[in-house]
Amino acid sequence: MLRPVGNNGRPLTSLVSAHSALCSATQHYALSTVLGHSALTRSALSTQHYALSTLLGHSALARSALSTLLGHSALTRSALSTQHYALSTVLGHSALTRSALSTQHSALSTMYILVTNDDGYQSEGLVALRAALSAVGEVVVVAPDRNWSAAGHYRKLFDPLRAWEGTLPDGSPALICDGTPADCVALAIMGLLPRKPDLVVSGINLGANLGTDLLYSGTVAAAMEGIVFGVPGIAVSQLRAKDQPWDFRAAQVAVGQVMDKVAEHGLPPGILLNLNVPARPPEAVHGIRVCRLGRRSYKDELVVRQDPRGRPYYWIGGAEPEDHAEEGTDVNAIADGFVSLTPAHMDLTSHRWLEELRAWGLEG
Repeated sequence: MLRPVGNNGRPLTSLVSAHSALCSATQHYALSTVLGHSALTRSALSTQHYALSTLLGHSALARSALSTLLGHSALTRSALSTQHYALSTVLGHSALTRSALSTQHSALSTMYILVTNDDGYQSEGLVALRAALSAVGEVVVVAPDRNWSAAGHYRKLFDPLRAWEGTLPDGSPALICDGTPADCVALAIMGLLPRKPDLVVSGINLGANLGTDLLYSGTVAAAMEGIVFGVPGIAVSQLRAKDQPWDFRAAQVAVGQVMDKVAEHGLPPGILLNLNVPARPPEAVHGIRVCRLGRRSYKDELVVRQDPRGRPYYWIGGAEPEDHAEEGTDVNAIADGFVSLTPAHMDLTSHRWLEELRAWGLEG
C-alpha cells in the first residue's frame, strides 16, 4: 500500500532545545558570521532566526522562511554542509556528526524542479504533478501549448520558438511554449529560466509509458532532454480503467515517495527514472517495484481514405497494444498492481553484441 510521505519527522529533534538560546544578540552575530553575511542588518538576522525556527521543527512557521535561509544559490552543496557543521558548534551541539548534518541538509535543501509534459499545459495530469512537487521543492512549469503525445524526441530546429506567461487550469503560473516537450526543456535550461534546474520531471502522462513505449513517448523524451544537459529526470505516467475518470492520487503519493528518496540519495545526471502507476486508488496499490523495461506489441493498422478531390490520405489506427507481462518487467509490475520504477539512460548500445560484431572481422 502506498502511504503519503510528510515533511515532519526529519532528524532535527536534537536541535529543538537550542531554540531559546538563539534569542541573544551575541548568537545572532555568531550566526551571521557562520553564514558569511557580516553586513546583514538586525532586520535580516531576525528573518534568518525566523527561518531557523522552521529548521528547528516549528512546522507551523512558513516554509518560505526556511527557503530564505537556505536560498543562497551561489553556495555549493559542500559549502552549505560546512556551514551546517559550523552552525552546530555555535548552537553547542558538538555531538552532531558531519554525517548527520549532511543528511539534514540533503532533506531540507530546496530543490529547483522543472516540470513539463507532452499532453499540453491544459492537462489535469500536469496540474496534479505540479501540486505534488510543490510540497518538496521550488517548481517552475514550462509546458507545450498543445498535445505532443508520441512525438518522441522531436526538436523544432528550423522554426523559431516562442514562450509566454500563462496559467494552468487551476490558475497556477506557467510558461507556455509552442515547441515540443523536448524543446520546452531545452529552452528552459538554455536560458528561459533564471538558473539551471536540479531536476526535470515530466508528466503526469495520460496513459502508460511501458517497455517499448519509451521509444515514442514525448513524456520520456522531455525527461531525457534534461539528461542531454546534465540534469537528471523523472517521467511519470498514469494508467486509467476504461470509461473511468482520471485519478492521480496514487501517482502523487508515488512521486512523493520517490522524491523523498531522491533527496536522501541523490540522482546522477545521466539517469532517468520511468515511473508508471496502475489504474487504482492509493489504498489498492501494493507498493513500488523496481524493474526492467518490458515489451509491448503494437497492433497498428493503416486506414486509407480519400478526400473530396479523390486524393488518398492515411490514418494509423489499431487496437490497444498487447502487453507481455514477463517476470521482472514494468509491464508485469503494473499487471500485479504495483507502481513500476525503471532506471533508464541514453546508452542504446547492445553490449552483448559488441564482441559478436567484432568477430565479423570488419575492424582494422
